[in-house]
Amino acid sequence: MYILVTAILGALILLLFYVKTSQKLLYWKERNFPYADITVYQLCRSMSTIMFRLKCPEESKKDIYDSGAGMKYFGQISLIKNQIVVRDPDMVYNVMIKDFSHFIDRPFPVDEKNDPMSAHLFALKGDRWRALRYKLAPTFTTGKLRTMSKQLFDSADSIVEYVSHKHEPLDTKQLIYSYTLSIIASTAFGMKVDAHKYLDGERSHKAVGLRLTEDDVKDFFFGLVRDIIQQRKETGRKSNDFLQLMMNIKEEDEKYGEKMSETKREMVNHEEEDKELFENLDTSKKGTQHFEFTDTNMAANTFIFIAGGSETTATALTFALYELSNNPAVQQKLQDEIDSTLIDQELDFATVSSMAYLNQVVLEVLRKHTPMSILNRQCVQDYTIPGTDHVIRKGDEILIPVSSIHNDPEFFPDPEVFNPDRFVDPDSIRKGTYLPFGIGPRFCIAQRFAMLSLKVLLVKLLMAYNVKISSKTKMPIKLTKDFFARAVEGGLWIEFEARN
Repeated sequence: MYILVTAILGALILLLFYVKTSQKLLYWKERNFPYADITVYQLCRSMSTIMFRLKCPEESKKDIYDSGAGMKYFGQISLIKNQIVVRDPDMVYNVMIKDFSHFIDRPFPVDEKNDPMSAHLFALKGDRWRALRYKLAPTFTTGKLRTMSKQLFDSADSIVEYVSHKHEPLDTKQLIYSYTLSIIASTAFGMKVDAHKYLDGERSHKAVGLRLTEDDVKDFFFGLVRDIIQQRKETGRKSNDFLQLMMNIKEEDEKYGEKMSETKREMVNHEEEDKELFENLDTSKKGTQHFEFTDTNMAANTFIFIAGGSETTATALTFALYELSNNPAVQQKLQDEIDSTLIDQELDFATVSSMAYLNQVVLEVLRKHTPMSILNRQCVQDYTIPGTDHVIRKGDEILIPVSSIHNDPEFFPDPEVFNPDRFVDPDSIRKGTYLPFGIGPRFCIAQRFAMLSLKVLLVKLLMAYNVKISSKTKMPIKLTKDFFARAVEGGLWIEFEARN
């Protein structure tokens, strides 16, 4: 009897699930919106693939992209949340730039009152985002990057020194993580952390053996930022780091109010290459000039600077070394550029910035191995797609599959080939097809800092070494199925051969 009742209940649950899911499949059809046709079985199989990590994230995202083949945009049906997927570069451009006012927000929760650590630049919405973006724009100008570059060079020198004492293949991901940790510690908090010293033995990154909850992390960052702020106030010590720049902004707000402070003066007198940082920040809008920094939101923005920068930079550098190892002609051409540039010039911010082929190599790495493979936006007011009667409603979530666009042969012929010459003229790349840092007003504010971080370590390593794939690396490489980090199964092991 018990077995029969259980079986009946199970059947009823499955029937209810089938009916509800079948109704969900009609959502886009009833809205008269293009959609990728899918059955209940296919939908369940797709969700199982994601839930049980049967594929790496890039494969799952490509499946979504390919399901809408032939369509510029389409509704995607999911058991969790229906989304609109954009495949067409012109539509991407409209969402991210031309009609940005309709898609200003990201679909992430923000609760400044109960969870003030959520109030950071990545997640804030509307005028609150615009106000903070306006405040933070001067922290990533060319002048600020120039003064921070010494910390990057010092961190890169420590990595090169570490490699010089090793005579065996090295796990690139771990090596690179130690670099990103060092530069983040110095540029965010003014701390000197020789992270490479923890790569060996029991103090290895892999052997920390400590699990932290989300609340633990938030408490740690808030406490750390609060202590550093208090210490600097008491001692009068200032540092050349991200936190200090925010403290300076807060002090100037308190001191000058609406008067022209140094920060606002820099907004007016910024260098030409900083133009993108200040575009589309209409300071006449309500709330734009009234974001008041507190210790908590300084902690929140420091946290997102670290969380957003460390993993993406480490991923890009790891795959840069992979591609250079796998393409010796590219490696040699890049080394020739480095050598010729440094014949009569010192290695500094200006010389690294002047290396054209280095820039091409980095841009191609970010195309083929995009660290942030998905971009999301949320519609904030109904939007009729130009030339159609299709309406994106307020509240709809837009998904832009960046990695799939970057590897679509329609936009980048032979996308599996690593070819830096695609970027001889970056302006020739079709708008809406290349967006490793996003585009438009909500592009990554730390884009140039990330690019500089990549270039500095590559230059330092290639000045001293040739890089080769070790036999310890399983070829062809396969990506892990981890949804939170883009890594190679078994590790990416590189041999560093000293140059003459």
